[in-house]
Amino acid sequence: MSKNRLCAVLLVAAIAFVLPGTSAAQRSSAADLQAMIDDTQPGALLEIPFDVYYGAVTIDKPLHLKGLPAEDGRLPVIDGLGTGTVVTIIADEATVEGFEIRASGNVIDNEDGGIVVEHAQNVRLLNNRLTDVLYGIRGVEASGLQVIGNHITGKDLHIARRGDSIRIWQSENCLVEDNFVEAARDAIFWFSDNT
Repeated sequence: MSKNRLCAVLLVAAIAFVLPGTSAAQRSSAADLQAMIDDTQPGALLEIPFDVYYGAVTIDKPLHLKGLPAEDGRLPVIDGLGTGTVVTIIADEATVEGFEIRASGNVIDNEDGGIVVEHAQNVRLLNNRLTDVLYGIRGVEASGLQVIGNHITGKDLHIARRGDSIRIWQSENCLVEDNFVEAARDAIFWFSDNT
């Protein structure tokens, strides 16, 4: 095999390795964010610098995840790449503040969305921007949930295919305040006394 042909084959192989769906930067960025969350001690403040982080993340311990905006005011981004739910919270006393959370999946039966809080108490979602999400924020048995100052924009779909902007189910003593929602179906609070 000639030297030029060998170089061309190696170049094609390198491109094929890097481009099966997401770039190397996209894959490492998502892993980095989840690794930062995993390495943080319970109860700590974890400040995330401006960047675009790809892929879904799960918060399974009490912590305050705070996005640090860029100099021009842009929020750090967590991009779900169009698959599933972008941020899942399954820990009591967690806070997510100051992020752009975007590009959830669009499978309505799975209730893909921006943020889901499941079986976690006293979670706070503050001043986030959710864009291109099927469901915006869902609380499932999430008593004490606070949803304050968020801007939620659904997917560009027919109204019958859109999910709810905010859905809280079987969650007592929640606070939903100063949120702006658009391009979504409904805001629904089921079996959620004192909300």
